Amino acid sequence: MRAWISAWAAVAAALAAMGPAVAEPVDLSGRRTVVILCEDLEATDLRDPSLPALRRLAHDGCLGLLAMPPSRATSPETAVLSLATGGPAVGAPEDRAAFRADESVEGSTPEAVLERRTGWRVGPDRDTGIIHLGIASLARRGYLERLVAVRAAQSGSGTRIAADMPRGLPPSDSRRLSALFAVGRDGFVPASDGQAAVTIANVGADRLELEQRITHAGQAEQSICVVGYRAAVATRDTYLMRPTAIVLGWPGSRSALLTSATTRTAGLISYVDIAPTLLRWLGGGPDARDAGHAIEMTPCDTHLATIADLDRTMVTNAAALVPVLLAFGAFAGVTMLLALVSLRICFGTRKVSRAFCYGAMPLPLAFLASGPITWAASGPVSPQALGLLIALVSATIALPCWLWARRYRAGVGVGMVSAVTLLVVVVILVDAWTGQTLMRNSVLAAAGRAGARFYGIGNEYMAFLVASATGLTLVGPLPRPACAICLAIVVLSLGLGGVGANAGGVITSVSAFLVVVVLLRGRRPTWRTALGGFVMGVLTAIAFAALDRALAGIGASHLGAAIHRAGAAGPSPLVDMAVRKLSLSVQSATSVHGIVSLLAGAAIFLAAYLWLRSDIAQLAAAHPGWWQWRQPALTGALVGLVANDTGIVPMLIIFGVFVYIGLVLRLSMPPDHAPSPP
Repeated sequence: MRAWISAWAAVAAALAAMGPAVAEPVDLSGRRTVVILCEDLEATDLRDPSLPALRRLAHDGCLGLLAMPPSRATSPETAVLSLATGGPAVGAPEDRAAFRADESVEGSTPEAVLERRTGWRVGPDRDTGIIHLGIASLARRGYLERLVAVRAAQSGSGTRIAADMPRGLPPSDSRRLSALFAVGRDGFVPASDGQAAVTIANVGADRLELEQRITHAGQAEQSICVVGYRAAVATRDTYLMRPTAIVLGWPGSRSALLTSATTRTAGLISYVDIAPTLLRWLGGGPDARDAGHAIEMTPCDTHLATIADLDRTMVTNAAALVPVLLAFGAFAGVTMLLALVSLRICFGTRKVSRAFCYGAMPLPLAFLASGPITWAASGPVSPQALGLLIALVSATIALPCWLWARRYRAGVGVGMVSAVTLLVVVVILVDAWTGQTLMRNSVLAAAGRAGARFYGIGNEYMAFLVASATGLTLVGPLPRPACAICLAIVVLSLGLGGVGANAGGVITSVSAFLVVVVLLRGRRPTWRTALGGFVMGVLTAIAFAALDRALAGIGASHLGAAIHRAGAAGPSPLVDMAVRKLSLSVQSATSVHGIVSLLAGAAIFLAAYLWLRSDIAQLAAAHPGWWQWRQPALTGALVGLVANDTGIVPMLIIFGVFVYIGLVLRLSMPPDHAPSPP
């Protein structure tokens, strides 16, 4: 026991050492700053010898990767408009309808065309500025009030943001899109005159112009922020999307990694952080309407190498996500079918089936090791190699668990369940409380990295945590006080904004754990228990979010921010959030992968129920705790489906773990418990 405690103390210390450093604000208000937008700028470009100015800026400045989901990168208009509004947006061709005052449009001046279309007149500087003829479309689509320049004017800071569309260069579509950051309510866009607090320039894919602008801004001793954005991806469901790069430097800047309260990951920011950052530089304060936060920096002397490692990890995980999950899903299905066959038809395969089941039990821990596997590699790891290494890690963890379980007084099966579920609960909780280093870099986090939020305990590990804690409580012989402490720590970890920040996980865990508590007290749960657990879960999630709002201002979690907005706008932000989660859950359940997973899981469950009725009866008699587990497993699965945006994932995991553990326990029973061949 002392050896186990020492080992866990070492693991906790190592994870704590890997936790994030304290970030510092990046406030460039009072400086003249040039923001250069560049299509498809990636981390590999920062070391490109053909881009010396960019290399120099990256070497001396702050670096980060910009996460943008595929749905925000279907076109350049959509990508730039999403950056300019600080949230999800859908672009349109008229978003690039920005024209210099001296250009001819429809045989007339842009000012006359705007007045003819809308009846609006621009300000007194119309002869030297830019006119955006798509302003009415932006207003009609609800984006006008969310634009950076409009919000900066509302704050009354008096600072100015301008767009750079030089007269000596042809006005390309990319340059016209830069006006989205500087257009006001009347459609007028101040042109760059070198005096604006922030100047926006979009060079598109022109790397030569990028070099020239960086060099010119450096000679003028201006602050420089180069923001890469993805111009387009093939499909909405594309997972293999490399993050773009962002570089920030100013006279006297030091090497650092960019981060934000949105991602809480050094070196990674979200696309929703760009607008709040510009507003801060323009002298504005935080806005409760923002999904993102102003960027910060974490000093780092090895920032170039760290960004390269982070980029490689994200690319590897993105490429491996779907193949690895499909492969292990198929492996789990085959293993469970093999177990069914060994129980009823081919008894000679019993040992093989048991070995496969034991070896696959620590897969949640093996997935956590995918990040360190990628770090240890000198280059990108193929999906096939990563999958094989994950399987090897799972088998390696299972071996000492099996050796310990052989001496367990309650039997090998219960020993394996107790050891593995305890390991899963402890490792996930320790990682969650020390910065989520392993979860952030796991292959299961590939899809989450592209979202507007990346921190806390994701739905996959939330489901593993809830299922393992339930199994440890009901199957593992933990004393009642230890059970209560375990369940309480899980709920606390999922709910706190700086640890789990998973409102759906809180609702799921409270619903399932209330059924567990009723069972431990010797009572029979009913549908009222499940309904009461759901209501308690919702109230608990709201309480955690309110606490998060009180501690973090505008709210570090999604629900905390929604509660903050509800204080001024009524309950509509909370309703919108609930509707969005339900719609996303329906989308995930009705996707091709979701339908195939549901059908495969239903087929295995139905086969086990119809084929192994006598085995289930014997298993229930030998392990009553497992038989009781069916009720919290079903409750947690159903609530997980409703309360989470990727609800099919926690549903399949929570109920799948219950079924899988049942097969493990049945295969571990002595042969004299097995029914005679029919």
